[in-house]
Amino acid sequence: MTAHIVDTGILKLVGLKTILRSSVTAPNSVSQIPELWKELRAAMSQLPERAGSERYALISGDYTERLPVAYYYALVAVKEFDGIPDSFEKIDLSDKRIAKFVHRGLPAASGKTAMKVLQEWLPESGETISDNAELTIIAADYDRTDPNGEFEYCVFV
Repeated sequence: MTAHIVDTGILKLVGLKTILRSSVTAPNSVSQIPELWKELRAAMSQLPERAGSERYALISGDYTERLPVAYYYALVAVKEFDGIPDSFEKIDLSDKRIAKFVHRGLPAASGKTAMKVLQEWLPESGETISDNAELTIIAADYDRTDPNGEFEYCVFV
């Protein structure tokens, strides 16, 4: 498993969030994720100029330890937070160090990539996870129904 460790540079993300898991013992509920992306696409006209065409998914509270509540964020990058309506989540990931991996396959199979990162790459790399979150970077032309599709799966180091 190969990682590319990079600095995010300036990365300001805005979007919507939903609860992925409501308690430590509850299973992750992914059924609402497609609807969250539809809501974000419908709300895009309220945003000022985007920075790039990628989409970002951030999951917090479910990576290295299961926290009582885990969140899923559907996000896009913007140049500035000025002018962003209060209804949007604002996340500044500027100057974070991330390890990027290529995930090949359907989004539902990304857990296999995550497990390889934790069980294979992490112990051999000498790195440590810095945040209990995982980031997915999705190209504009990514087709979530293509079993050969690829996106970048990232962890904070």
